[in-house]
Amino acid sequence: MNVTIKAHFNKQTKDSKKELVQFYVKGEDERRPELNQMTREVVVLSIKGLDKVELTAEFKKSAKDAKKTVLEFEVKGDSSAAQTFEFYKLAGTD
Repeated sequence: MNVTIKAHFNKQTKDSKKELVQFYVKGEDERRPELNQMTREVVVLSIKGLDKVELTAEFKKSAKDAKKTVLEFEVKGDSSAAQTFEFYKLAGTD
């Protein structure tokens, strides 16, 4: 299954145990039923404009409030440091 959404790449954090990537989804894409069905699944993340750069991650959780839906992913070990750095450079963009 391939799901494309419009989202704000909020942040990317890394500690000694894990690396997290967080997106804010607003608008119609918040209501997509596919997002809830994919929770706890391993997915491949890609960002438009980053050709051939993908991250393998586990979709950890989604949280919804009145303004946005937050999607949180944990990057898995087969993603290289170069790939995660390319993603990191786009943090804070839509």
